[in-house]
Amino acid sequence: MDCVNVGIDKTVYYKIYIKDNIFTDADLLKPLFCKYSKAMIITDDNVRLIHLDKVIAALKPYIENIYIFCLYAKENSKSIQNAEKILAKLADNKFRKDDIIISLGGGMVSDIAGFCASVYKRGCALAHVPTTVLAQVDASIGGKTAVNTGAGKNMIGTIYHPNFVLCDTSLLSTLSDEAYFESFAEIIKYALICDRKLFEYLENTDTIDIRNNIAAVITKCVNHKAGIVAIDDADNNERLKLNFGHTIAHAIEKYYGYKIYSHPRAVGIGMYSTVLFCENEGICKQGTVQRVKTLLEKFSLEYKMPQISKEDFYTIIANDKKLSAGGLKETVICDIGESKIILLDDDKIKNIAEKYLKELK
Repeated sequence: MDCVNVGIDKTVYYKIYIKDNIFTDADLLKPLFCKYSKAMIITDDNVRLIHLDKVIAALKPYIENIYIFCLYAKENSKSIQNAEKILAKLADNKFRKDDIIISLGGGMVSDIAGFCASVYKRGCALAHVPTTVLAQVDASIGGKTAVNTGAGKNMIGTIYHPNFVLCDTSLLSTLSDEAYFESFAEIIKYALICDRKLFEYLENTDTIDIRNNIAAVITKCVNHKAGIVAIDDADNNERLKLNFGHTIAHAIEKYYGYKIYSHPRAVGIGMYSTVLFCENEGICKQGTVQRVKTLLEKFSLEYKMPQISKEDFYTIIANDKKLSAGGLKETVICDIGESKIILLDDDKIKNIAEKYLKELK
């Protein structure tokens, strides 16, 4: 079993456990869960059918009362209305601050579960059990919580760290190849912003071998994120690198109503578009964009920017939560494995939209 410690300013400290078949390990589960008298498992309708019974059976010896809140498995479920329903169920069942909320699912589930845990009685216990590659390498780590609004994705949220995270790699075996490998957009993100060796490993290793070695890949990504979060928990500077490709990705998701492009597929397009900008503007060397394109294609990820008008694109970007009075803080690639943050003012954003979306209507 791998275990990654997350510490922020010596005030927040928790562990991320990475292991195959973690829910058969009574020696691990008992000390983690026996202190809670009630648990609320928040999941989605897909995960409920596949994993919920197994998790409940594993926790029953340690937690007397287990409640379930099930969401539809779609991004629109991450709403303030559903958060209110979860909070009402917690109150109706007299949950205390020292009872626990458990997210069982992907990033949508961990975001809304974490948000509810952060605001219920000003904070209650929280654990994440991520069931996708994306959630195991990214969404369940670092304490970001959120719900979406009509204005955009993740517009209401908090930073609230879990008590612990259980990454059971056996839960990934039920994913389709498409669902499994689309999450590699986030793994490629880590490789681009800070890990050239990881990028080269992904380039040069057969996908079957990568899948067989997934625990080591997850641990590497978790260590990268834990290290960045420890430096900048509040998301003011260094942590913004973790948003590489996400500004464009969120614009694509919102424009298409969170229905056509999944989050990781949108991130793949966002990363490619950003690297294309970097190469054209001389920020990174020639040939970088071709390597990124080839790697995205290896995992069956799109790279071409879809149809979005310049006006709509700019309007969505203008509501991005990373936008401040000084401009938009955006992560760019200097080389594979090396990144920096630049500030794009309003005129520059408009120029980028004009230049790179000029063929769209």
